[in-house]
Amino acid sequence: MIKIAICDDIPHMAEAIKKILLSHDFEEKLEIDCFENGFDLYTEFEKKKHNIIMMDIELTPEGYSKEVTKNGMLLSDRIKEASPETIVIFFSRFSYEKDVLSHEPFGFVDKPNPEGDRRMIELVEKAIRRVRNRIEYKTTFWFKTVGVYYGIDIKDILYFESKRPRIKVVTVHEECIFRGQLDQVQENIEKSSEHFIRVSKSHYINMRYIKSFSSKEITMTNDENIPITRKYMEDFRKKSGDLC
Repeated sequence: MIKIAICDDIPHMAEAIKKILLSHDFEEKLEIDCFENGFDLYTEFEKKKHNIIMMDIELTPEGYSKEVTKNGMLLSDRIKEASPETIVIFFSRFSYEKDVLSHEPFGFVDKPNPEGDRRMIELVEKAIRRVRNRIEYKTTFWFKTVGVYYGIDIKDILYFESKRPRIKVVTVHEECIFRGQLDQVQENIEKSSEHFIRVSKSHYINMRYIKSFSSKEITMTNDENIPITRKYMEDFRKKSGDLC
């Protein structure tokens, strides 16, 4: 579950933004809290430690203020001091440009129209992906062999190779064999990580461990070569664009 906090001093604006977010399928369960002032936001944040915070820069009807709980930029600094991993997105009807950048937000958007705002949705999608990637480092892949369950950190897995009816999993530390189907492994991994990709009927790899690749094969960081078949080439090209 992704915990999001939205704060705007204009009554009902935070609720309008919440409605926009809930109307979009982020493929993730969201818990969204709305606030009309920075004090209430920070008080609740100390309890919940929201993953993503979206807030107006001017958190008082009187306009720009230098008080921490009435200034989104200053409040952001305090939040990130307490929780560096929290993602902050600013929105405003006014341009702050250099002032905003000095507070290192994840992103900035114009105050959204209650009817919908594509830029805001794109930023939240990107923020959710960032949260998922962090969660991945705390996620374990479980499998059973010889009647015993074993757990492997997903971040340490280089690739899975199907050797029906068994699957070989290669990690930075070891190799293991277990009974299973690669389709099922892929379905389970995709719930926790976006860094894996199918490159052949028999291979499902972690793109973080790619050393080099050509149109026919991929060399992993352990110097093993893995074939890439035509069926999966287009998806690989699209996803590997982030590596280049």
